[in-house]
Amino acid sequence: MRGALSSEWQLVMARRLPLLFSAIWSAMLAGFSMGIPFVVYMSLRSDPTQDVDGLRSIVLLENAPATALGSYPMFGAAIMLVIGVLVAGPEFRWGTWTARFSQGPSRAEVVMAKASVAIITTGIVVAVALIAAIVVSAALTLSLGSTTTFPGLGSLVTCFGASWAISAAWAIVGLGTSIVFRGTMAPVAVGLVWILAVENIVAGLATMLTWFAPVRWLTLGAASGSLAAAAGADASTPGVAGVLNPVMAALLIIVYCIVFCGVAVILMKRRDITDNR
Repeated sequence: MRGALSSEWQLVMARRLPLLFSAIWSAMLAGFSMGIPFVVYMSLRSDPTQDVDGLRSIVLLENAPATALGSYPMFGAAIMLVIGVLVAGPEFRWGTWTARFSQGPSRAEVVMAKASVAIITTGIVVAVALIAAIVVSAALTLSLGSTTTFPGLGSLVTCFGASWAISAAWAIVGLGTSIVFRGTMAPVAVGLVWILAVENIVAGLATMLTWFAPVRWLTLGAASGSLAAAAGADASTPGVAGVLNPVMAALLIIVYCIVFCGVAVILMKRRDITDNR
């Protein structure tokens, strides 16, 4: 297992996935979660009819971890899913699964090594994005003339842990779907449609139809949003909603990781990987 993990990590580093996605997600998080609220606040703060205190609170340094966390249930989920897809999906196009399995590790070990690498990569991306959010938030706080109160250690650890758990789960979903569809394009398309459309439709139906609520409780989006809400993310952020208690949300995230890893292992053990098309 150690050899397979080392091999997969070298492959990911050679493709610069941690660096690439750290840069992409940090820029997106800083721009959309903090930059846009700051611009809107600056534009409306002189209007006495507008209540913009909430926008100001979002960009303050002390709230940076929670603001960053609020981006993961919907927007961050899409980025992390793509990471998972790219860890395993390209192997089908390149036709390198056979080489992977001929090096010694079993098929199950190779798949689990890829899952481990996907989780480690998301942890790096989350850590870099959190640092970027703190730096940007500090600059915006200073520009507003507010006191720069650094987030507490508890807030940092809680928000980082929740962000990483959500990210890891969606990356495993991406890895699993890439193996189901044997590629990259289909799983990315299906995953993005699910995150950005189906999850919202299910949430809307659950709001209107009480009998439909249990369906929403079983989705990874609901678990992600509930964990984020429990960890301190603003409930007004898209995707953040405390529909499950934090224990149930965490358990559901673990279940999704186990199920998608299990499906990936079973499929790779049963398939004839010499046919990659």
